[in-house]
Amino acid sequence: MGNTCARGISSSRPRMIYDAQVQTTPLQQAPSAPVANQSPLDGLVPPPPRGAGPSRPLRPVESWDKVSRQRVHDMAHDLFKSTSPILYKLDMSVQQDVIKLLKQMLARVGGELIHGGADDLMQRKKEIEKRIKDAPARNPATQIETAENRSVLDDMQQLMYSIELTLEAAKADDPSLMELVPCPLLNSGLVNAASDMASLFKTDADKTDADKTVAGLLIQKFETRIQNIFGKILKGESVPRGVANAVAGSKNDPAVLIGKLLALVERYPDLGKPRTAPP
Repeated sequence: MGNTCARGISSSRPRMIYDAQVQTTPLQQAPSAPVANQSPLDGLVPPPPRGAGPSRPLRPVESWDKVSRQRVHDMAHDLFKSTSPILYKLDMSVQQDVIKLLKQMLARVGGELIHGGADDLMQRKKEIEKRIKDAPARNPATQIETAENRSVLDDMQQLMYSIELTLEAAKADDPSLMELVPCPLLNSGLVNAASDMASLFKTDADKTDADKTVAGLLIQKFETRIQNIFGKILKGESVPRGVANAVAGSKNDPAVLIGKLLALVERYPDLGKPRTAPP
């Protein structure tokens, strides 16, 4: 064992339990009829500068807005904490409304929710809680955990990872999460277990895309970048601050580490990509 966090895993299927990708930048189109001496690319947003950075222009987050975003984050945490242990008892329509509300909370924490605010989200949260409280008793025989329940739970967890990261970025001024810092020490066994989990997600060919969890779909899309990050961790190289924070907050759990890294690579399109030498 190297000294690079070790913990065995009890199942071949990791319990990834905070999703959702929010459209962060309105699509911009080139002029429909370019004029003479004008490139068809004129008017498009230029690509971000080299390096791992966010995919949208950044605006400073004012103090009052940080407080509001923190409030919504705390609401999301309470909603997740109260519903995740009893998810298998809830009607599927309630489960889907929880997912929908967590996505709206993610949009608000990210500053992308145009209509509504913390008060509106709190009202929706109370409505869901009242529906759960007033729901008629169900046959205990039907209150068993199913694969569908687990998928919803996984999606809720991946959403929470994204909400946590988005709030962290807003408070830290987004680019600072990509500053290189020393990586906290992790046991190589934990890193290898997380790497194996990532590979397992990618090779899970028995499911259609519609049946895969959000985390599973993200792994299929970003697995190479995740593995590149694991390589840097194992080598003890400096890593972006966001990666160091994910390592420190993994609680020696490979599934938690993957979930936090997935939220990072989804937000920062260059993170984990191999660097090429300039010509």
